[in-house]
Amino acid sequence: MSVVTASALTDFLASWDDQQLPAIPALEGARGAARKALDALAFPTTRTEAWKYTRLGRIERNAWSFQQAEIDVDVFRIPGFDGVTAVFVNGFFRPELSSADSGAYIQLLDNSTEPLPTPAAGQLFDNLNAAYTTGGVHLHVPKGQSLEQPLHLLHVTTGEDVIAQPHHVLHVEEGANATVFATFHRAGEGKHFTNALFSGSVGANAELTLEKFQEVEDAGFLICTERVDQDRNSRFHIRTITNSGTLVRNTLHIAINGPGCETNLFGTYSPRGKEHVDNATVVDHRVPNCVSNELYKGIIWDQATGVFNGKVFVREDAQLTNAFQQNNNILMSEQATMNSKPELEIYADDVQCSHGSTTGQFDEEAVFYLKARGIQDINARKMLIEAFRGEVIETIASPTFRAWVLQRLR
Repeated sequence: MSVVTASALTDFLASWDDQQLPAIPALEGARGAARKALDALAFPTTRTEAWKYTRLGRIERNAWSFQQAEIDVDVFRIPGFDGVTAVFVNGFFRPELSSADSGAYIQLLDNSTEPLPTPAAGQLFDNLNAAYTTGGVHLHVPKGQSLEQPLHLLHVTTGEDVIAQPHHVLHVEEGANATVFATFHRAGEGKHFTNALFSGSVGANAELTLEKFQEVEDAGFLICTERVDQDRNSRFHIRTITNSGTLVRNTLHIAINGPGCETNLFGTYSPRGKEHVDNATVVDHRVPNCVSNELYKGIIWDQATGVFNGKVFVREDAQLTNAFQQNNNILMSEQATMNSKPELEIYADDVQCSHGSTTGQFDEEAVFYLKARGIQDINARKMLIEAFRGEVIETIASPTFRAWVLQRLR
């Protein structure tokens, strides 16, 4: 079985080495190591625990290519956004569509002089990205400084059988802070696949916020990976809002390396039709006196499928850890499916940890209550849906981004 799968990966990559990609000096070492690592890797299958509920055959069997394209991205901009915008079309940076002034702390990955580490061992999509990166941004906020204007990483894919592989590095030094918006969109009707990688590090007493919004529509495949390291007394916040996509997988791996850290992972997703959304999170508590919170809320429509696979490690030395994990879902039809697997793996004895999961049908009694007060059925259901996922949406600190998200949600 492994030989067949490995052969499929070889076929999958067959034409990529002949395609023109940007030269990225910072990735020289990582790119070579990743290409070599791919020779020993294979596509995950349903026998792979971390991918048990997500089938990748539609990605694996397609012939993808890197393509440049001309497109108007104005419809995807955030109205009233006061910050720096970096636009990537099919994974390639487009300076003419981006902000003229990129700010002192933001540069293209192409121009970065700081070598990037080799990708996570054994991780197919990390290595695919590192070996064939189409471009990205390196955000480096120095010690004690603030990114005064937020950064919007605007990704749009267009064309047929297109693959985009952006890689963004978010480095916030000691006592610094930054906010980044990352949005993913699809224009046109062609089939496309985005494999995005975010490498983050949050220094001591620093703070990093990453807001993600995903709407890649029908025939859109999106795999988005975040790997973040936190130092002592740092704060990291991430919200993942998935509005649409044929297959969307979000993989988050947070390593808590210093005491006194706070980590907040929030997400909401609402697949429809036969869409599939998979959120897989790992929070690794390695040291004492840290707090992590996870809240993911799903609304599953039609014949769509949702997956939540959350894992919290509390290592032996991570005493006095507070870790909370919750996944709540509403099934909007009898054909909708949700696979939820929150996990705690605890090796310390002086901790406060809890996890929970609920999945059920729509609360018809609540609908009846609202209808009895003169509210139409469709509006009553909409109000209850907005209240349900509002617990996640309301945590967005930026009023501008929050209003834009609410306007776009289905």
